Amino acid sequence: MSGTLRAVWLVDGFNLYHSLRRCEEEQGVGLRWLNVHLLAENAQASSGSPCRVAEVRYFSALPHHLVDKEPGRLERHRAYLRALTAWRPRCSVTLGHFQPHREAGAGIWKEKGTDMAIAADVVRIAVRRQAEEIVIVSGDSDFAPLALLMAETFSSTRLRFAFPAHRASRRLRQLCPGSFHLRPESYAKAQFPDEIELPSGKLLRKPTEWLL
Repeated sequence: MSGTLRAVWLVDGFNLYHSLRRCEEEQGVGLRWLNVHLLAENAQASSGSPCRVAEVRYFSALPHHLVDKEPGRLERHRAYLRALTAWRPRCSVTLGHFQPHREAGAGIWKEKGTDMAIAADVVRIAVRRQAEEIVIVSGDSDFAPLALLMAETFSSTRLRFAFPAHRASRRLRQLCPGSFHLRPESYAKAQFPDEIELPSGKLLRKPTEWLL
């Protein structure tokens, strides 16, 4: 990619997941078997940016706390992460964790670590000048302080947000005017095939529960 302007995409997995679930309910089609690298490439090309997608990093957490009640959810999540890392071009995966949310009551767990990991990655990329543009896939307004920091300290690195459908933030759009929306049709055009061949030669199949 020498001589090419670079964009790195950082994906807030749970923010995107909730968008996909709502779109599935509205559209009546399965969308969770999403090739986020292809989604990024398609959106980057249509957004008017001169940068090409150099890397996609996916941030999530495994729901180990559900292993007894809903073991299928953990296995489906693992299968999806395997698809992201097996398909070329591959996505890197960074995992946070779940912990009990005491204020919300017993049995409520909250994903922790994703926002901080994304923010740290943004600053790391900017300091090392690894990209001319960073795109965060999220509509979480908690990223507003990060957007302010980037504008004040790393103005040579452009920060944008790709808002998942139904997850937009007016505050983030104000801070990062080049931000844009992902549409349900964008998800539908960026699906993995139902079967993916792993490096071992084995086949990884789309979870049957995701076949709407």
